[in-house]
Amino acid sequence: MTKHRHSPKARVGEAHGAARLTEARVRRLRERARRESPASGWIELAALKLGVSPSAITMAIHGATWAHLPGAVTRDLRITGGPRSRRRSVSR
Repeated sequence: MTKHRHSPKARVGEAHGAARLTEARVRRLRERARRESPASGWIELAALKLGVSPSAITMAIHGATWAHLPGAVTRDLRITGGPRSRRRSVSR
């Protein structure tokens, strides 16, 4: 049985059967992350509303998941270019 992890047929984003977020929601979450501090608690509230964990939202914002969408926000709030840019280290 093939797991299709790296095959061209692997489903990403909304096409994956277990996806709870949509591309539009991930884009909105990333925009909000550029405007607001996570210390305000908005990530936890959004997680409750969307039925996902706070870490799922954080990973989507930073590009650990939903990496096929450009515009992930790095920890220092710089915008990345896309899926491969998350592999580069960010100096602090």
